[in-house]
Amino acid sequence: MHYIDHSTADTDGANSQFTEGDVNTQIAATIATGPWLNDVQNNIMKVCEAGGLGTTKGESSDLLNAITQIATNQIGAQGNRVDNVNSPLTGNGSGGDALDIDFNTMDGTDVISIIGKLSLNSPGMVTLTAALKQATTELNGTVELATNAEAVLGTDTERAVTPSGVLAAILANFDLSVPYSTDELRGVVELATVDEVLNGTDTERAVTPEGVKAAIDAVPLPENSTFILSGLVELATNDEAVLGTDTERAVTPSGTKAAIDSQPSSTTGGRGLVELATNSEAAAGTDTSRALTPAGFIYALSQVFGTQFKNAQTWSGGAHGYLALPGPGNLVFQWGRSNGISNNGTATINFPISFPSACFGVQLARITEGNNSGNVRNLSRSNFGLRNRPHYSDSNSTANDYFWFAIGV
Repeated sequence: MHYIDHSTADTDGANSQFTEGDVNTQIAATIATGPWLNDVQNNIMKVCEAGGLGTTKGESSDLLNAITQIATNQIGAQGNRVDNVNSPLTGNGSGGDALDIDFNTMDGTDVISIIGKLSLNSPGMVTLTAALKQATTELNGTVELATNAEAVLGTDTERAVTPSGVLAAILANFDLSVPYSTDELRGVVELATVDEVLNGTDTERAVTPEGVKAAIDAVPLPENSTFILSGLVELATNDEAVLGTDTERAVTPSGTKAAIDSQPSSTTGGRGLVELATNSEAAAGTDTSRALTPAGFIYALSQVFGTQFKNAQTWSGGAHGYLALPGPGNLVFQWGRSNGISNNGTATINFPISFPSACFGVQLARITEGNNSGNVRNLSRSNFGLRNRPHYSDSNSTANDYFWFAIGV
């Protein structure tokens, strides 16, 4: 046997060692030479041949079996049992004394220790009663060498990689002709220092978790978010959402629902939420808390005037329409929707038809959220002015959509 003696070996220590090399400093990995590999192979094969059991390609226990057989042949097959390597050897094989060694509970370190206490030239006998255990991440033991293909695949958790396998895995997974990785090609990469991370201009180095934290800590965050600056924001409680005066906290979905649910119902004496009446409720004419839809209104009229109403010719339906009733008085109903009237703005609304004699009045209903209310101005037979009047303050007022209903003759 000999230490690796190729020019690529690491010779800094007392004995030459293998090295994986360093691309950045242009140090080559150690080459496993033919003479060294043959030396290792021949030494292993000599032990196997001395055991007299032969060898089989792919068999991971040939060397272990050979050592076991050699020990059995040299020392014997009967005698005292040594279960713990830390206890003294009571038999040494001399004068017919025998040692019976049980390896069932031993790992590789124990076996090396016990063999070191034995004299293989003793005329006595030693029994190796069990094979060594397989090495794991928690237990020393025997291990099978991985092939280069297994090293490249990288999924085997039970075999050991040889220097040749390490080199094969590197060559298969990295393009060593490229000194640094890029945004298009895998390769080696140098880690950035904290100062380089904070500088933020390096495009070739990789950031460590320490660098990421340093970069985050270096960016000052505003204490609170505002209307013109993003930042940290505290969530409003449901009570704060219902109160509606806080300008610094954010409302959650729960708070939004609580604010809506807290709104009063609409009455003749105050604004509020209103539920729409069904056609049947509209026709009954007794509900004092719900609002009529155009469909419900027409349905109620049809129930009141019957066939005469249904056969009337002066009718135009849709989002904007009118109905001129036959009979005494010749009542005319007109309705429509006006969208996007600006805050504090006034729009001129033309009736679908001009009232023959006069318009008695116009009823308005805001159909979008906001603090504004609608006012009727300059009412005539053909049109009227609709003002979207703000409430409280302009900052809480917006453009709105309105539904209107007019009655006249």
